[in-house]
Amino acid sequence: MNLLLVDDEPVSVQGMLAGVNWKNCGIGQVFEAYSARMAREIFQKERIDVALLDIEMPEESGILLLEWIRGRYPREKLPCAFLTCHADFRYAQEAIRLGCTDYLLKPVDYHKVEQLVMQLVKTVQRKDEELRMQKYGEQWLDEKYNHAMEQQKPAANVQELVDQTAGYILEHISEKLLVEDLAVRVHLNSDYLNRLFKKYRGKSINKFIIDERMQLAMELLRRGDLTAGAVAVQVGYENYANFTNMFKKVYDMLPSQVPLNEEK
Repeated sequence: MNLLLVDDEPVSVQGMLAGVNWKNCGIGQVFEAYSARMAREIFQKERIDVALLDIEMPEESGILLLEWIRGRYPREKLPCAFLTCHADFRYAQEAIRLGCTDYLLKPVDYHKVEQLVMQLVKTVQRKDEELRMQKYGEQWLDEKYNHAMEQQKPAANVQELVDQTAGYILEHISEKLLVEDLAVRVHLNSDYLNRLFKKYRGKSINKFIIDERMQLAMELLRRGDLTAGAVAVQVGYENYANFTNMFKKVYDMLPSQVPLNEEK
């Protein structure tokens, strides 16, 4: 994980960088900022998982900086803690309001910093795990629902859904085709539709799309009515280089090397 350390005192920052065993805390990289402005610039360029903020800074306080952070990052996404020279109750109130986990008094005890950072890292890990399990649960429910729907439908109806999908692909071969969009059309999970398609058609949906596009491209090129660039657009490729690369991969020749059909 990445940690941002914000303090306007370089000596304090360098001391913490050298005195804290960041690796043991679960931190891979520590970014340094000596003002709120520098901190915002780092936030906009880097992924920050945890932040330690000095409260008393000349241009802009850590409280104002945390208000800016909370406008962009929910407290459960980015836990923060304050560093301060004064145990002021007003600061504590603001810290709680902004979802600050804790605050340490300067000069800081490096062992306490390590304990605090470990706590913040565990908070991030727990939230990430909760989101991962939520996503897994939603996917599991989708698959169970789709499986139940398949059991209720005779095989002929499942085959019909696959055939409908294949027919839609052929009718819209020149358009942008995404498995997710095709799945929405038949009210199925995209992974599940892909498995059904492969079961009944012998290939994945993306492989089917590529094969059909390349077959149509070969037919159009052999006719000679369209330029290779026009053919690329006709079979759904906005980028001519991508079309050429795929065509060569499938037929081991460039579109410009396709011989014309003499019986045209």
